Amino acid sequence: MDPATVHGLPRKATGIKWALLLVAALSSIFLFALDNTIVADVQPKIINDLGEIEKLTWISVRFALSAVEVQLLWGKIYTQMNIKLFFLVGVLLFEVGSAVCGATPTMDTLIVGRALCGVGGVGIYIGAMNIISLSTTEAERPGYLGLVGLT
Repeated sequence: MDPATVHGLPRKATGIKWALLLVAALSSIFLFALDNTIVADVQPKIINDLGEIEKLTWISVRFALSAVEVQLLWGKIYTQMNIKLFFLVGVLLFEVGSAVCGATPTMDTLIVGRALCGVGGVGIYIGAMNIISLSTTEAERPGYLGLVGLT
């Protein structure tokens, strides 16, 4: 088999198309990773605006728990359904969760928004990993997936 083929077929994305695909996937993963840690920087502002310091830990915990709770479901979805469509569903859930967080009037609403961000974010992460894996040859896949870790 030719090493420049993916699953026996020539790779469809090359040149600028491949670069844009890779940048889009890696930047999506970067936004998920950034959202995972950004709350630590804004905690004082959250408490000043919303109060309820006893619920502060739930902002980070709910994000991570939601991501873990649906991780296997996203994996199954990506093996059974249209990858591009469900990647966009993940982005939509992530963005809706971010909008809820940005417009939140209460700590409980913020926690719900963070949960949505976790669900959508892990969908983005798994989707990007699948897109990269399915778009690369076996020889180049480790290098590109290494970029995911670097991101």
